Amino acid sequence: MRLNQVTVPLVDYESSKTFYLKLGLKLIVDSPPRYARFEMPEGGSTFSIEKVDVATGGDWPLIWFESDRLDQLVAELKAQGIRFETGVEDKRIFGASPRCVIRRAT
Repeated sequence: MRLNQVTVPLVDYESSKTFYLKLGLKLIVDSPPRYARFEMPEGGSTFSIEKVDVATGGDWPLIWFESDRLDQLVAELKAQGIRFETGVEDKRIFGASPRCVIRRAT
């Protein structure tokens, strides 16, 4: 079994689309004002956003992106104005790679 895509809810379509483009995702479907689908820059997976009227769920969903060049990628994203809650941390959870945290408000 393979994962085809993940779709996350959002309230502000344009702001969310801009955010994911800044992360380096490639826009492959743009259906404003409700839906966009992106292709990940590595691996071919896809990721979608869909507008909802009211955001619910608190801090979810959590989305984990991976990169073999995390330090370089974080520096590039910071240069574009992306804010991180943490720096790169070597917290290997269940064998995972080093990580850092970006929190995108809905």
